[in-house]
Amino acid sequence: MAAAEIADLVSQSEKEGLTLAEVISSELSPQEIDELQTELSEQIAANYCGIEDFMSDVSVPSLAEILSSGEFAQPECDLPEETELSDDDGLLFEFV
Repeated sequence: MAAAEIADLVSQSEKEGLTLAEVISSELSPQEIDELQTELSEQIAANYCGIEDFMSDVSVPSLAEILSSGEFAQPECDLPEETELSDDDGLLFEFV
């Protein structure tokens, strides 16, 4: 219910060109705001638990394990050897 009510308030704020806070404060009583906040907090906690349960089975290797696997070896750069610049002509640039 809270998500649908928030969606309606967001839609209303967009239509009226107001911030969500302005619409909430004008449309809901302090008690309704508290109830909505409690309901949203419960939904967020439930969603967090669902994510936590799902992620408990996920194994993520450390950066050291990834690099030591050799799968991501450092690429070899084919850069040309450094060439010396000569200053035989005096200045490299002519200033006008």
